Amino acid sequence: CYTALVGLLSYAVPSFFRVNIKETFTGILPINLLYALFITCLITSLHEGYFFFVQWKTWFTRSEKLHEENIRSQYETLKSQINPHFLFNNLNTLANLIEENPTVAVDYVNRTADYYRKILNLRDQEIILLSQEIELVNDYVFLQKRRFEENLQVEIDLPKTILETYVAPLSLQMLVENAIKHNIISREKPLQICICCLDPEFVVVRNNLQRR
Repeated sequence: CYTALVGLLSYAVPSFFRVNIKETFTGILPINLLYALFITCLITSLHEGYFFFVQWKTWFTRSEKLHEENIRSQYETLKSQINPHFLFNNLNTLANLIEENPTVAVDYVNRTADYYRKILNLRDQEIILLSQEIELVNDYVFLQKRRFEENLQVEIDLPKTILETYVAPLSLQMLVENAIKHNIISREKPLQICICCLDPEFVVVRNNLQRR
């Protein structure tokens, strides 16, 4: 449109000054406009093609980076769950339960197996239902409460409507794990963790701060 307008103006100006361009309008003008439009379309196509290529390359690089970070995050999460300290604490708790209450010990083994099974099933998914994430958190808290007993207090206060929304797998579980890992948990200083909802778009994991 810009090229056509400029082309018309270039011939309209002489006409305004009463220059005889009747032959030009009927012969040269259409050809010149076609040439100008062809050149403009060619240059614009090259420019837009290069712009699209740059944008596509940027998007592709970012997508690959996010995919790599997602895999690394899942790997680190899985690795943190099967580290020797976590297994040692679970086995130590299990040994005590076997002596005290074999029935509870069996339940503890089953919940431990369910916890690891859920992690293996969810690690390859990009998003999961919040209700599934809460189930994973409950299993993790169950294992930890056998170790810390009433010194670890976890409250989950989420409306049923938000449980059908989606989150990244292991996201809430990692926040709960970090709270337990980096805070003192004792009878004198019990750790209180609350998972609540500020609004339909934000789920908050909150705890009292008592750093190790």
